Amino acid sequence: MRLLIGSDDSGCVKELVANRGTNTSEQSALQPLHLEAHLERGLSGKVNQMLQVSEYECLLARASGDMELVSLSRERRGGEEGKPEFEVSSLQVTATLQGLLDGEKMEELHKRSQRRAASADRFVALFALPGQPQKYFAATMSGQFHFLELADGGLRLEKTFAVRGPVEFAQLYDLGEETDKLLFAYGGEENLIKLVEVSRDLEQLEQIWEAKNVKNDRLDLKVPIWPVALRFMRPAASAASEGLNYQFLAVTRHSHLQFYQTIHGRKPLKSIELLPNREPTTSLEIVGDVTPLGNVDATSLEGFSIITTDTKKSVLQFEPSGHLLGKFGGSDIKGFPSYIHVHGKYLLEGGLDRYVRVFELKNRNMLLKVFAGGKVSSMLLLDVADVEMPLTKKEKKRRNKRVLDEEQEREEDNELWAQLDGSSKRRKSKPRSDR
Repeated sequence: MRLLIGSDDSGCVKELVANRGTNTSEQSALQPLHLEAHLERGLSGKVNQMLQVSEYECLLARASGDMELVSLSRERRGGEEGKPEFEVSSLQVTATLQGLLDGEKMEELHKRSQRRAASADRFVALFALPGQPQKYFAATMSGQFHFLELADGGLRLEKTFAVRGPVEFAQLYDLGEETDKLLFAYGGEENLIKLVEVSRDLEQLEQIWEAKNVKNDRLDLKVPIWPVALRFMRPAASAASEGLNYQFLAVTRHSHLQFYQTIHGRKPLKSIELLPNREPTTSLEIVGDVTPLGNVDATSLEGFSIITTDTKKSVLQFEPSGHLLGKFGGSDIKGFPSYIHVHGKYLLEGGLDRYVRVFELKNRNMLLKVFAGGKVSSMLLLDVADVEMPLTKKEKKRRNKRVLDEEQEREEDNELWAQLDGSSKRRKSKPRSDR
C-alpha cells in the first residue's frame, strides 16, 4: 500500500509504502518499506485537507491559508539481492494560492462559541466539482466558499462567497443529473444546516432551505445546535413533484444522528442518540454504495451503515437505526481519532496517538499499523497493491524442497501407472485355457 500522510507536528507530508500485516508496534511483525517526510512547513502550516487530482498530482490545503498544487515523481528503490523493489515519490510544489483563511473573522465567531480556546481558521472541505474538470471547491471554518481552477499548470481563484460561520462541514450534492446549479449543505456550532445553490458560472449563491432545531429536551431546555458532518441521500421515491426533495443524514457534536427530508419540513424526521450522556461525536462516513463525494446512493435507511468517532478513542460503526455494529481497533487506539475516511473496501484512521491504521471494512480487521511520528490530520490512499517480497533463504529452501517432492511424486505416479498399464496388457495377451 502507498499512502500520503499529513503530520501536524512538523507540517509535513509523509509517504508510506507498506504491505498488509505491517505493524511497527510489534518487532516481530512486518515493518514499513519506506516512510519519508516531504514539504515541512511547521505546525502553523500543517495540512488540513488533501485531495488527489490526478495520478501524479494532489492539492494540499494548509493551516497557513495556502493551497498548494503538488506534483509527484517516482523512482525505483531497492532490487538488490534479497531486497524488494518498489517506487518512492519526490514531492514538489508547482503552484500556490495564499491568503485563503480569515483569522479576524474567527475571533468574532469565538465570542459566541462554547469552545474554551479560540479556534484558528482552517479548511473544512476540499472537493472536485462534478462535471467540471480542473475545478475545485474549498470551504473554511470562517465561512468562505472558495472556487478554484487548475489551468496551465497553475492555480487560480475564480470566486469566493461568504456564508454564515462557523462552518464545521460543507458537503456537495452529486446524486442526480447535472444542472446549471451546484447544491451545497453546510452548518456548524449554533449554525443550523443550510442548503445553498451556486450557479455554475459562479455569479450567484442563494440559500434555498434552512433546518429548524428539534424540540426542547425533557427539562424544557434548548438542545444545542452543532452539526459536524452530513451526507446526502437520493431524493425520496414517493415524494410529490412540487417542492424541494432532498434527503440527508447528519451527525451532531452532541451525539445525535439526524435524518432529514425537506419535503416533510425543516425539523429532522428522526433524531437518534448514538452515545450516552451526549458524548461528543465528530465525524460521519458511510459503508455501502456511495458516490465519489461520499454521499449515500440509496433512497431509504437500509443497505448501508455509518461510522463515527468520539473525542476519546473510539471509532464506531452503527446501523442508521442507531444499533451499534462494532468498533474499529478496539483497545488498540489510544487517543482521539482525528481523521477517518472510507476508501473503497478500507477505512483509513489516524489521530493523537500518532499511528496510521488501515482497516478492512467487511470485518473491521486491522491490515496495517504504522507510527507516523505526529498527530495525523489527513491521508490519501494512492495504491492498495502490496510490494512483492523476495524469498528468504529458509523460504527458498522450503520452496525447492517442495518442487523436488512434487517432481518425485510425479515420477512415482508415472512408474505406478506404467506398471499398471504393463500388467493390464499382459493379462489381455495371455491365451484363455479350454476347459
